[in-house]
Order: sequence, then structure tokens, then C-alpha cells
Amino acid sequence: MVEKIKVWVELSGGDIAKVPEWVKTEEDLEKFANEYANQNISVGYDLLDEPMDQDEFLEQVTSAYIDAEKRGFDSIVVAIDTDLDTTYYINDTPDGFQCDLWDYYFDDLETIASQLYDEMHGNVTEIRIE
Repeated sequence: MVEKIKVWVELSGGDIAKVPEWVKTEEDLEKFANEYANQNISVGYDLLDEPMDQDEFLEQVTSAYIDAEKRGFDSIVVAIDTDLDTTYYINDTPDGFQCDLWDYYFDDLETIASQLYDEMHGNVTEIRIE
């Protein structure tokens, strides 16, 4: 996942100041902090994960499934955790791929994973095999 930087600047009086638009990287943040270091400010930042896009999601689900097949698993369940403490499951059954969100089966993993991506709530935090 790509990381973004959330930056804040607190002035000595406790007010929050706007960070200049040119601050895009950690190096920019360091330069900004050095320029204003003598003005009684405190600068902080958090690295934020960018939500997984659909292509990356499909690639990771497929990769986890293929890895489970290579390991010889006879029953494969792909578990997808989100930042909202929700876990979605894609089950490989004799009738096709099934997810607890729907009462029907899908013929292929990519189709069910694509539909799940469109309908799930929260951002993906982990994809694993159970």
C-alpha cells in the first residue's frame, strides 16, 4: 500500500496552522520544520495507509488462493479483514465460490472478489487463508 502523510502544525498559543501546499514528502516536512523552527511551533505527522484499489485487491485475493492451492489445501476460505472490524469470507465449494453476503454461487474467484470489493464496508487491512 502507498502511504500518505497527514501533517499538523501547532503554534505556541495552541492554534493549529495550515501546512503549505508544497509539503508532500517527509523531506519537505523536514525542510518546512527547519525553516520555522525558531518561531515556537511544533510539527507532527502520521503516515496513513491509502485504501487498497480494486486491482490490488483482486491480485492479493487471487495470489492468496493460488498459494493455498500450491500448498495442497483441500478446503480454501479466503478471509478479508477491514478496518471496521468486519471479516468477509470467500469459500471455495463444489458448487462454486460463495460469500456470506449472497445466497448464490459465482463461477470464478475474480467475479466474486470484484463484487465483494464493490459492496464491502471499510478498507482492507488483511487478506489471508483460513
